[in-house]
Amino acid sequence: MISSDLCHTSCSIDVSFLTPNFNKILPAFILWFGWYGFNTGSAISITGQQQAEVVSLVAVNTTLAAASACAAALVVNYFIEERKSGEGSFSLSAAMNGTLGGLVSITGGCAVIEPRVLIHFFYFA
Repeated sequence: MISSDLCHTSCSIDVSFLTPNFNKILPAFILWFGWYGFNTGSAISITGQQQAEVVSLVAVNTTLAAASACAAALVVNYFIEERKSGEGSFSLSAAMNGTLGGLVSITGGCAVIEPRVLIHFFYFA
């Protein structure tokens, strides 16, 4: 049995990775991971010969929507910051908000949108 004195002197746990940025990234990625279960789980209820193709299209569209909306949010935020302060900067909050916005916006049509069109959609929407 390990006494509390021994653990306090010899066990050291580094929690420096728990920064405010980590607290922004982790919830967004947990939601992103859960979105796969929601979107592809809904598509599994489709029956027929093309069920696997539809489910894979949904997974690809979910990934592309989140990633392209993240990139679009970063670019837009960079130009807005550059216009306001004269020097652009990339914001982690904008990236995570863009990711979640992309996931929300693709949920309804993830089984019918072509992936090549999806990437351009978030830059013009």
